[in-house]
Amino acid sequence: SHTFVPPTPGPIAAAGNVGIGSDGLVWVILFSIPVSLVAALAGLFWALRRTQDLRSSLPDVEESFEEYKEQFERLPGLGRAL
Repeated sequence: SHTFVPPTPGPIAAAGNVGIGSDGLVWVILFSIPVSLVAALAGLFWALRRTQDLRSSLPDVEESFEEYKEQFERLPGLGRAL
């Protein structure tokens, strides 16, 4: 939404390029809010639809953290891990 709604530089520059002065900036804001909401909702619905059919190619992990920890005996401390 920051690309459509002032007071960010992009919409202000675009309004200036088409001859809208500071007094018309209120109208730019009022018209850009619904446009940005429609664009954001369209992006959300597109993303939800595209990700419905995606399956993870990662194998399912069936061991718990405790079993994983036992496999490596002793894990390093925080200082050594960093």
